[in-house]
Amino acid sequence: MSAPTLSVVIPTRERAALVVRTLDALAAQDVGEGEVEIVVVVDGSTDGTAAAVRGLESPHALRVVELEQQGGIAAARNRGAAVARADALLFLDDDMDVGPGTLRKLREALAEADLVFCRLVVDGEDGSPLVEEYRAWLDEVDARLRAGRPDVHTVCFGATGVRRAMFASAGGFDERFTAGGTYGSEDADLGHRLLRAGARVRYLEDAAVRTRCETDPQRLLDRAPQIGHSHVRLARLHPELAATLFVGPFAGSRLHALVGPAARPAPGAARLAAPLLG
Repeated sequence: MSAPTLSVVIPTRERAALVVRTLDALAAQDVGEGEVEIVVVVDGSTDGTAAAVRGLESPHALRVVELEQQGGIAAARNRGAAVARADALLFLDDDMDVGPGTLRKLREALAEADLVFCRLVVDGEDGSPLVEEYRAWLDEVDARLRAGRPDVHTVCFGATGVRRAMFASAGGFDERFTAGGTYGSEDADLGHRLLRAGARVRYLEDAAVRTRCETDPQRLLDRAPQIGHSHVRLARLHPELAATLFVGPFAGSRLHALVGPAARPAPGAARLAAPLLG
């Protein structure tokens, strides 16, 4: 099967400099004329992003879709996919540096697979605890994908390709997760639905995409309750994920070790322990 054409869908909001840098990296990719198009979805920005993108010269067809009001990243991705013309889609965040040869390798992989993950690595050597925590998580994602074990904790659409037909049959991203610009779990939800539907998966270990880690503590704190709400929504939609979402992360904790053994044999103790484990 020949490699499909590829539409790169990039949602962005109020980050003109970042998305321009991402587009510069895409301009250097070794793909033929007409094999790749880029769709930048500007999600209600007021910082001149749309004008900055339109002013760029690109070897690829480059289109800008402007949303008047912020709809959230899931809605922006869906809008970009709706206007994309290619047989396959690459959803790419606006803070990614795509390594040489990545688009070519991705197109080749999508000739046989439905869902293709690029290897994400942290850009820079900041050394801060936040960066190191993010790097450790990406190392775990890499290990799981190398072992052929993609799951709800490893699926991220920051740099992931999917066949258009598979994306459409799954119904795209659930826009409720990030409505109005909230954060969390739209990736996990779609990934879970695609895996459950039998998507053929490929992991491109040699196609690195460098991500610029978010290190603003206040922004991360603001996201925390949104992530909690999104996990609740995810568990309500997919009850089979509740254990891994709410118990798995704490199974090795000191609190779980102290309370868990006492709670398991007695329903009354379990009810008393539930607020602590929560």
